[in-house]
Parts: sequence; C-alpha cells; structure tokens
Amino acid sequence: RGAQLPGSRLGSARLRAADLTASNLRSAVAHGARLEGACLEAADLRDADLRSASLTGAKMPGADLRNTSLRAVVLDSGQAQSADFRGADLRSASCKGASIVGAQMSGA
Repeated sequence: RGAQLPGSRLGSARLRAADLTASNLRSAVAHGARLEGACLEAADLRDADLRSASLTGAKMPGADLRNTSLRAVVLDSGQAQSADFRGADLRSASCKGASIVGAQMSGA
C-alpha cells in the first residue's frame, strides 16, 4: 500500500492479491506480470508497460492508466470503475465481465 516504485523493472513478477492501493508505478515495466486479484485502487500506472499481464479480478477503481501499454492484458472480472485509460493501448486485451463504469476511455 502506497509503494513508491516509479520506473521499476518488475519483469514477470507474481503479485497476486497484492495491496498496491495508491502506489506509484509510473513508467514501470511488468511484461507478463501476474496481478490476479491485486488491489490497484487509485494507483498511478501512467506510461507503464503491462503487456500480456494478468489482471484477472484486479480491483483498480480510480487508477490512472493514461498512456499505459495494456496490449494483450487480461482484465477479466476486474473492477476499473472511474479509472483513466486515456491514450492506453488496449489492443487484444480481454475484459470479459470487467466493470468499467465511469472509466475515461478517450483515445484508448
């Protein structure tokens, strides 16, 4: 909670059910990271690279994902209400059953 990890190289980290509420992960690189069930509420993920990450069941309300690479990410059953996805790359992303009510999606 509240971790300061800007620019971190997390590779394929396994952070299942981690509490990263209000954490700074700006510009972090986490290709293929396992974040199933993680809490990323109000986290700063701007400009991060989360290609092919698994965010199944992740809780991300109010997260800032502007200009984040979410290509081929799995956000199935996730919660991203009021999250900011402006400019994010969501190509080939899977969002089955995800809640994105109120999310900003302009340019995504």
